[in-house]
Amino acid sequence: MSEMSNYFEVAERRGAVLLDASNYDEKDFPPAEHVREILERAGRGGIAFGYDDPAGSYGLRERISAHESEIEGSPIGIECVSVNTGGATGTIDGIFRVLAKKGAENGRMEIVIPVPAYPEIERTAIYNGLVPVKVRTSFENSFQPDPDEINSAVSGKTAAVFLSTPSNPAGTFLPAESFREIARATDGAGAYLISDAVFEEAREDPYSQKSLVGEYPHILKIKGISKDRPHLNDLRVGWCVSSDPEIIGALRTASEVASFSVPMLFDSILQREMELRIGMGRYLKGEPLEQLERQVPGVSRYFEEVASHKRGIAQGIALAEGACEKSGVVSKFRKPDAGNLIYVEIDREAGERAGVRNTDGLFYRILEGAGIGVTPGHVFGTPENELWFRTTISRKGGEYARELERALGVFRRD
Repeated sequence: MSEMSNYFEVAERRGAVLLDASNYDEKDFPPAEHVREILERAGRGGIAFGYDDPAGSYGLRERISAHESEIEGSPIGIECVSVNTGGATGTIDGIFRVLAKKGAENGRMEIVIPVPAYPEIERTAIYNGLVPVKVRTSFENSFQPDPDEINSAVSGKTAAVFLSTPSNPAGTFLPAESFREIARATDGAGAYLISDAVFEEAREDPYSQKSLVGEYPHILKIKGISKDRPHLNDLRVGWCVSSDPEIIGALRTASEVASFSVPMLFDSILQREMELRIGMGRYLKGEPLEQLERQVPGVSRYFEEVASHKRGIAQGIALAEGACEKSGVVSKFRKPDAGNLIYVEIDREAGERAGVRNTDGLFYRILEGAGIGVTPGHVFGTPENELWFRTTISRKGGEYARELERALGVFRRD
């Protein structure tokens, strides 16, 4: 098998604990108060049902543009935003549809993708007729590419370079100067730079690194709301921000012909969410919380909910680090800069003692030995003989750590 969903299905059919799951445990990471309030109002008939603009309602795009302007430190107008259903993955599909159409005219059909990477990037490129050009990254470089490695892969056939920062599955940042160097090089080569920033607000300071959207029109920034806030995991809505009017216009058309519209109930939740994010951003930049509470009611409670979520993730990361260090079978462990992703490599000798020589075998060894489902590293593009696997912290830290320890235990000597 090679697809993430296939491994999930096998684990689910066997009743396994999914240690790598996109759904947060509601008892550990409950929905935010403003989500519950809107759902209750909807139940009383207080919110209209239906759907709106396929590329995002005016009100939602207005709030996204204000929020992204704060993060980027430069004006991002409503005309720079296109919204779609399907989360960040849906946004990737929309962008690749547009690039494939352009590539049929200009011959640029290659997408440069540093690996390991979220598997839907490569699959979506292939599905849309584009050609993935994979650039291998290393643990020593935090699974982020060196600008020279990217530049050597860029040619006259390159439609875009795809960068995820923070990355998936490792959750690490590309250094700001490296990002800027790649931005300059792709601009000079006539290629787009896709900046997948879906995890950027999972970090403590979302304003410490920019995607340079206001500076470079060829940069297409991807965002969504399901990765950094547990209370919005079911709302699969994403957006692209770019100062290139041609690409945004094409993405709006792609949304209109290929994407479902955002339901008005979801739109109400998302608009409220963006208002609270804007308020929280102003607080992080120094405005007094009491003053903001008068202007954006509920922002204090929202700030505490987000802080509680991040504390839970931080506890899980710390416990995962301890579990890996004391296991005796982990050769490498990538502690994320942001997000709830944990990427682990089993020592080759420990794997061979357990009869495991590749990551497909690793998946089944953990499934059969511990009743736990993880995602094997080859799904993300890591070589199969390197025994990497990914887990996510989607439950309380102590519970997550106990399951991780059980998974690692199948490789210990009896």
